[in-house]
Amino acid sequence: DHNPPIAQESETVKLLRYDPTGLLSWEPSADPDPLDELVYTVYVGSEGSWDSVYAGTSTEAQWPDTLDDNTIYEWKV
Repeated sequence: DHNPPIAQESETVKLLRYDPTGLLSWEPSADPDPLDELVYTVYVGSEGSWDSVYAGTSTEAQWPDTLDDNTIYEWKV
C-alpha cells in the first residue's frame, strides 16, 4: 500500500533585488511511507514564466545567477 506524501503549500515570494549569495529555503514536506524519498523542485520566474532552478532532496536552494537586476521575481516549491 502506497501513501502519497503530505506536501507543504507552495511558497511564493516577490522581491525587487536579490542577494546572489542568499538561499531560498522552505519547510520540509512529510511522507507517511518511510521508504519514499521526497524530491523538491524549485521554480523561479517573472511575468508568468517559470524556470526550474533546483531539483533535489534538500530544503534549501541557491538563487540562480542569471537573474536581472531591478526585476520582480517569484519563487515556488
